[in-house]
Amino acid sequence: MRLALKKTARPTLFGPVSHAIGKRLDHGPYSHVELILPNGLSASAVMGEGVRIKAIGYSGGVEAWDFYELPGSLGARAHRWFADHAGEGYDYGAMVRFWWGVVAEERGRWTCCEAVGAALGWSRPWPYSPSGLLARAVDHYAARKVAGPWPDDMERMSPSLRHLIGSGQAALSDWGRL
Repeated sequence: MRLALKKTARPTLFGPVSHAIGKRLDHGPYSHVELILPNGLSASAVMGEGVRIKAIGYSGGVEAWDFYELPGSLGARAHRWFADHAGEGYDYGAMVRFWWGVVAEERGRWTCCEAVGAALGWSRPWPYSPSGLLARAVDHYAARKVAGPWPDDMERMSPSLRHLIGSGQAALSDWGRL
């Protein structure tokens, strides 16, 4: 299971504006987060759609997204949470909460970070922005940055073989012999 954090604006009319506001509120490079479930589908909450699970192509690759590996053991709970909450609304009041903390969270409405945090079992997911959510995932799950949304040949190798290839002592074509 993986986190996907958006570093560029969506190609919509308001994409650049919402991305700029999201980054500003986040105090970091990200404006959105997706949870890539073990079945390859992505789950989040999005303005105009609310909570949803769907296939995403992750266009723009590593230029547009950062990907982090999470423990696979979290997958079943996360998928169940998103299935149970699919169709619930987007929490538009969240942006106001980041500026002015006295605005209460909206029950049954979710931002991307609130949805992902709740799906991971966090009791208070509403204070997190994408960068804050990533920091907590790194601290609690030892989330590590990976090359893309799905495992590649390098990630399937043993750590010792990855080290040999990374140090130039073996080539990827040697994989079958090692």
